[in-house]
Amino acid sequence: MPSLIFLGSVIEGYAADEILKSALSWNADLIIMGAHNKNQYGRFFGSVSGKVSNLAQCPVVVVRPAKPLPMVRAKSMSQKTS
Repeated sequence: MPSLIFLGSVIEGYAADEILKSALSWNADLIIMGAHNKNQYGRFFGSVSGKVSNLAQCPVVVVRPAKPLPMVRAKSMSQKTS
């Protein structure tokens, strides 16, 4: 049965470059990372997850935050429609 090994570290530098260098040095089989768009400029100039997914030599899974569900009030029994 294959085993899973998770590695992590704190490194200073430009995030995409450091993630790519670390993945190469660790001989990573997969990169899993989060993504979010803070503003319109991030989409125009590119993103860390975009650069990593385009340049990585292994598969990259980008996880985006779920959209919050709208608040819905339940109808009381007296408001029930027939």
